[in-house]
Amino acid sequence: MMEFAVIGLAIADRFLLKRNAVKILHANQMDDPDVIRFVLGYQSQRAITSGTLTYSLRSKKRPKAVITRTRKLDFSHAGHNSEYLTFDRKLLELEAGEKLHGEWILDVKIERSCSLINPLYKIFPTCTKYSEEFEIA
Repeated sequence: MMEFAVIGLAIADRFLLKRNAVKILHANQMDDPDVIRFVLGYQSQRAITSGTLTYSLRSKKRPKAVITRTRKLDFSHAGHNSEYLTFDRKLLELEAGEKLHGEWILDVKIERSCSLINPLYKIFPTCTKYSEEFEIA
């Protein structure tokens, strides 16, 4: 009987309480002559000790032109956090086959799978996705 109570608490923690949930607040484009840079703002209820940030930029005019980056999120704290997302202009121009004018779509995904107490976060990690369109000139 005790096993069912522990399993029930683990399921409630993972799917109802969502202690490891992350909320993406905004992605703002910054002016930089060498790179295309975005500031990603997100909020976390708990510090992220092992998480993955995946972000991509794709052309709305040429959907095959996509650049994707993945990196670890190890040094965030509980509350508001921010990260810089950068893309090299020359690499994007090479991928797009032309100058970088027009609409581009930024896709961001934060995945967390860390919990010392609840193993269900390893089996079913929490994912937060965000997408926004930007005009790049």
